[in-house]
Formats: sequence, C-alpha cells, structure tokens
Amino acid sequence: MKNSLHFLTKIYNNRWFQVVLGFIAFISLGTVYSYSILRVEIQREFQIGSTLSGLPYLTSLFFYAVTMFVSGRYFSDFKPSKVMVIGSLLVSTGWILSSFTSSIYVLILTYGVIMGIGVGLVYGIPVMVIPKWFDKHKGLAMGLVLGGFGLSPLLTSPITQLFLDRFGLSDTFLIFGLVFMVLLPLISIIFHNPPSNKVKIIVSIEKKNNTHIIKTKNFWLLYLNFILGTTTGLMVIGTSSVIGVNYYQLEIHLVAFTIAFFAVMNAIGRPIFGYLNDHLGTKKTIVLIHLITVISSLIIIFQPFNQFASFITGFAPLWMMLGGWLALAPAATHSLFDDNDFSKNYGLVFTGYGLGAIIGVLFSGRIIDSNLSLEFLFIPIIVISLISILITSFLLKKNY
Repeated sequence: MKNSLHFLTKIYNNRWFQVVLGFIAFISLGTVYSYSILRVEIQREFQIGSTLSGLPYLTSLFFYAVTMFVSGRYFSDFKPSKVMVIGSLLVSTGWILSSFTSSIYVLILTYGVIMGIGVGLVYGIPVMVIPKWFDKHKGLAMGLVLGGFGLSPLLTSPITQLFLDRFGLSDTFLIFGLVFMVLLPLISIIFHNPPSNKVKIIVSIEKKNNTHIIKTKNFWLLYLNFILGTTTGLMVIGTSSVIGVNYYQLEIHLVAFTIAFFAVMNAIGRPIFGYLNDHLGTKKTIVLIHLITVISSLIIIFQPFNQFASFITGFAPLWMMLGGWLALAPAATHSLFDDNDFSKNYGLVFTGYGLGAIIGVLFSGRIIDSNLSLEFLFIPIIVISLISILITSFLLKKNY
C-alpha cells in the first residue's frame, strides 16, 4: 500500500504527467475549432447567412481572450485546480444550454459568452503552470500541451458530423456538454503547480528586465504580429468547411475528413514552432511563419492543382501556422519579458487573439456572404505578411 501511494505521488508530481493532463484538457477545449462543421448546420436550421452564423464563434473566441487577460491579472495566485474546475463547468454549461435554443442570438450568449469565458479560464491555467515545471525547453513543453487544442478537430470534426447526421444539432450540443461536465473537472482536480522549491529555481534562472512590457518596442511587434497571425488562422479555421463546400465544390463529408487532417497540421505546428522559438529565436520564427503564410495564400489564389489538392495544400499550412502562433506567443513572452510577471504579460499579449477573432471572422463572413472571390480574402493577407516580415526583420531586437 505504501509503495502504491509512493508510486501515485511520483506520477502526480511528474512534469510530463502534467503535460499529458493539459494535452487532454486542450483536446476538449479545442472542440471550438470544429465550429465550421456546426456552422453549416446552424446556417441551414436557423436560416441565416455566413456573417451571422459566425457570431457565436467570434464571441466565444473574444471572451476566451478577454478572460485570459483578466485571469492573468487577478487569478494567477489562485489554486490552479479551482480555477480550472470553475472554467470546466462554464464550458459544459455553455454547450448544454446551446442545445435548447433555435435563436442565433441566444446561441451567441450560450456558446459565445458562457463557453468562451469557461475556455479562457481553463486554457489559461496550463499555459501559466506548465512553464514552471521546466527550466529549459519551455516552448516545446507548451507546444505539446497546446497541440491538444489544435489536434482536437481530428477527433471532434468527424464525431461532430456523425452526431449531426444521427442526432441533429441540438442533441450534438447536449452530448458534448455532458461529456465535458464529467471529463474536464476530473482533469482539473489533479492539475497543479510544481513544488515551491522548483518554482524558485526556475524563476531565478530566467529573470528579465522588469520594465512594463507595454512600453517596449518588442511588445508591440509581437502583439501586432500575433493579431495578424490569429486573424488569418481563425478566419481560415472558421470558414474551412464553408469554403470547401461552396468555393471548391467538395462533398461535405470529404471536407469534414479533410478538416481532421488540418487539425493534425494545427497540432504539429505548436511543438514545432515552440521548439523553433527555443532554438532560432523569436524574430526568425516570426519571419518563417509569415513566409509560409504568403506561399499558402498564393496557392489558394492561383489553385495550381485540382480542387481537392489545392484545398489541402493551401489551407493545411495556414492551420499549422495558427498552431505555430499559439505556441510562439507564450514562448516569446517568456523569452522577451520578465518570467515573474508571465501570467500578466501573456494575458495582455493574448488579447490580440480576441482582436484577431473579431477582424478575421467578420471580414471573412462579409466576403463569403457577398459571394466575392477568395482573392479578396488572401491578397490583403499576403501584403500585410510581407510588410510584417520587413518590420520584424529590422525592428525586433537581434538577440531574441
């Protein structure tokens, strides 16, 4: 009995076990990225257009980002498991309440506001806690945890489509809500900070200049790049199904399968670009992401292959780049600024995600509703990405 207890305690205090817990939690939270599957059915049942159908998704991402900012400033001293349990209950409640409405405006409240706040509370804890377990390879560790968020649609997109076909929209919301009401609180209870002596060691290793980040050039460069990256990524993720069906004339079940592949790319992007930030530095990693974004956008515009091949080769790297940004942003925040204020600093940086959601979802929705060509979406992305490469190359501090 004593040996068993010692073994369980050893696992409980193992840093990689905490990474696994965070990974599983993020798979659950990442179901929000399957909204493009739900969106097609929401438009059909609610008899609404693309702009209006995107509002629950936009609202969810916005409140998710705002909650990250608030929790970083005010909840960083709370016990992680308590914050995660509260967030978990809000996530599941948002899904369950969404099953009882046929109004897009109520769905904005349930799926958007309630679930978005819950996701922000749960998401913020592993991002703040996992780096405390590692003195090196913080970017890689965070990328692995965040990979669960990106990998989620690999599982949830086909499952969502299966549930929609078999049970309908309302019961699909309900099933996900009930599953998350059981799973997420269980994970939350055993997620925790490392022993206090380990925290002290790591903080002493990575003490940086304590100047408030909003006064620094590096913050604004990272922040503006993050807004652009998430604008592109969230626009693509939120409209992939609609674009695949309406623009590329692909069958809906093939699109759902393809989005599962995109999810793998999104998940892979997180540890890869977290690792690259650790080894190449923030500036080179940002430039690389923008270059890949430009190439992918050109493929989407010119469609050099058949429709299915062009859809995959154009959109898969953009899903991957969003994953890259979501690993790069916290890793860069660690690299550029004071680790002692990481929760507050990253909460501030992460508000760029909310701005990216507003810009990307509204802009893409208007383009689709107006039946304009994809050039109207991706030419601005190419231009801004090229400008960002030039600005980042010359202005971001060379030693990062």
